[in-house]
Amino acid sequence: MPTKKRHRYPNRLARSLLHVFLVACALGTCLAGCVSNDRWHPAPSARGSAGDSSTGVGQAGGVELAVRVGAWRAEPPNLEEAVLPIQITLENRGSHSLRVSYTEFRFRGVDLDSRPLPPRKLVGREVEVQSDPILIPQSGPGFHAAPGRMPAPPGFNPWRLPWQDDQSFYSRQYAKWTVSLPTVEMISLSLPEGVLDPGARIEGFLYFERLEGMREPRFVFNLVDARTGVTFGKIEIPFVRR
Repeated sequence: MPTKKRHRYPNRLARSLLHVFLVACALGTCLAGCVSNDRWHPAPSARGSAGDSSTGVGQAGGVELAVRVGAWRAEPPNLEEAVLPIQITLENRGSHSLRVSYTEFRFRGVDLDSRPLPPRKLVGREVEVQSDPILIPQSGPGFHAAPGRMPAPPGFNPWRLPWQDDQSFYSRQYAKWTVSLPTVEMISLSLPEGVLDPGARIEGFLYFERLEGMREPRFVFNLVDARTGVTFGKIEIPFVRR
């Protein structure tokens, strides 16, 4: 019988305060030699009916995607100086069981691509993070979390059908974190991976490297049916520098 891996849960407040202090120090060191983050916003053609310059909206295959910049309000407060946090809202108004996987998101430019930086590193069926306690983003009705995102909180509703993970993607992208990140709050506020049922909605943050040097970036989400693995559409939201 395999030995279960034990996770230690130290005093949460003390651990969180220490981690925030270390992150602030690391970010301060990094930013001393860095230029300020490029201010990218959804292009006017992609803005919703409210005309909010920080939010872009796209639709395809019965799925609506909203992406928002400048929405980060947690720790560390200066996160946008190290990475580009994008708040994602997905509504599945179609008939497909929508696969929500970091491998399906990207910024695509004329000559460069940028992929999300996963807040968790997947190793087999276990989760490793840089901070304790291990947190799983909360999900609402109609969302089934991808297998292997453990431990599961009460009421967790995992996806029971086959799920393929690209282990090389997670190992490669996770290794790109260059400062003492992700924080506990970044993990808990991240976009969970799994399957979104028709009629369901979910939101969370994706974290990208800064888009320096990228020309004409477009935020891209490939729409994949989780049951069949077939792509049934694509949503693209163009971005411009403010």
